[in-house]
Amino acid sequence: MRLKQQLIVLLTSLVLTNVLMVRKIEANSGEQEALKRYNQGVEQLELANYREAIANFNAAIKLNPDQAQAYYNRGYAQHRLGDYQGAIADYREAIKLNPELVEAYANRCYGLYVLEEYEEAIAMCTKAINLDSNNANYYLNRGNAYDDLGEYQLALEDYQQGLKIEPTNEILFYNQGLVYNRLEETTEAIDSYTNSIDLAPEFPQAYYNRGISYLKIGESELGITDLRKAQELFAEQGKQENYKRVKDLLTILARDQ
Repeated sequence: MRLKQQLIVLLTSLVLTNVLMVRKIEANSGEQEALKRYNQGVEQLELANYREAIANFNAAIKLNPDQAQAYYNRGYAQHRLGDYQGAIADYREAIKLNPELVEAYANRCYGLYVLEEYEEAIAMCTKAINLDSNNANYYLNRGNAYDDLGEYQLALEDYQQGLKIEPTNEILFYNQGLVYNRLEETTEAIDSYTNSIDLAPEFPQAYYNRGISYLKIGESELGITDLRKAQELFAEQGKQENYKRVKDLLTILARDQ
């Protein structure tokens, strides 16, 4: 029994700089208005007013349909509202206008992953990695897609590469632990969860999975201690479904002792 809590980082590196439309010394009125509406959209995006941001980006795109940043940021706003299809479409348009916009590939990867389009997600993350091989989150998200396809060794390689870049990323250690569990490499899984807990002591899923892993190798006392800690943290964090799951498991274990 294992909580499959595959954590994914949503990349939030927004294109927030003002767009300088340096074409001619004087911009026409349409370009000036497009720039104004774009920057208003950015302001709303920073305030997490996503619907207002979308309205401004819509106006900016209508006035000037060649702004890659406007499509990207509108996509991000849709992303935050849970409209992944809309976000993916906008990221695609941003990429057409600016094939070097690495964040568009990366967030398109995320959206495709959420929609369970794992192979396409891998392709997008790979393009992001080709443009910027020093971002651990790109390897994390591609590793997650590999994991869901059952390509565990490839997932493990991505998590390990991510940890070379960002050795203090508790999510990479946690997801690495999940893959080691799937590969029946329980000791390595425990080590990964321990690293995750050392970096994030309030991470209940890591305690839960480490506890289950301890139980698998016969370390019942250590396993139960971790499960109790997970139960406590789930309760504190208001995660009632997970809290109940752990509580029920502890009840079964107590009865079987």
